[in-house]
Amino acid sequence: MSVLGIKTLAKKHYEFVAAHLSILVPTLMLLVRERVIPIKLAAERSLLHLLCLSSQRNDPSVLTKYASGLDNAAARNLSDYAKRVLTKLADKASDDEGGDEDDGADDA
Repeated sequence: MSVLGIKTLAKKHYEFVAAHLSILVPTLMLLVRERVIPIKLAAERSLLHLLCLSSQRNDPSVLTKYASGLDNAAARNLSDYAKRVLTKLADKASDDEGGDEDDGADDA
């Protein structure tokens, strides 16, 4: 449930979570490796909104700025994951009729 709360705050009130990226992003990166699929999907959706990669708030500079504060390996890992997974998720969300509304993946 807390992952859903993070996603909702990032989506509707980004200013509340923007200052806490250094805590939230590493935690969510751990959760995207989770074997429980609803948790993994909810973490992916949360990252999508936290890093401003969604169609609603498409601002890749947030990811770039955040990654610049990380060591090289962590920055590369995050950037690769964003390119490989999150951009496709953003494309899929914008293609869906309902956009980023509840699709059952956020029930974790």
